[in-house]
Amino acid sequence: MMLRKTLIGAALIAGMTVFGAVAPATAAPQTPVALTESEADAPLENVHVTLDPATGAVVAVTELMVAPAISSVTCTSGTVCLRSNFGTAVGFQGAGTTTGSWTNRTSYDTGSWTAQLRWIYSGSTVTGPTLGPGSSAGWGGSAVTVTSVKIF
Repeated sequence: MMLRKTLIGAALIAGMTVFGAVAPATAAPQTPVALTESEADAPLENVHVTLDPATGAVVAVTELMVAPAISSVTCTSGTVCLRSNFGTAVGFQGAGTTTGSWTNRTSYDTGSWTAQLRWIYSGSTVTGPTLGPGSSAGWGGSAVTVTSVKIF
């Protein structure tokens, strides 16, 4: 059940305790859901996360019912897309790591890939979490300079 794993993993990353939210209405008292180590380490999929730009920590997680809409000359549903508050987007595809300097980035979408970004914020280099396909992330209104896009 991918959706349940996604939400449980998201809650763990956000530092919350998850209780049996999928239990039927007639269930006994709710108990904490335990995850195996591999489930807890699995990348989040089909979620939007708000990241702390200074630390890369997940601040909030929202389940996405549909994948983020990607419409751009350089971005498609098959690319990792970096967005800026100026309307410019840069798309990446294919497994591997691309380095560079993409300034004023305010959000990104993973498209059909699993991806991890590295960025500079207030002079510090930060590595973000690995996000699975169909996910998006933003830095709570802040802009960062992305320096690395790693696609799995």
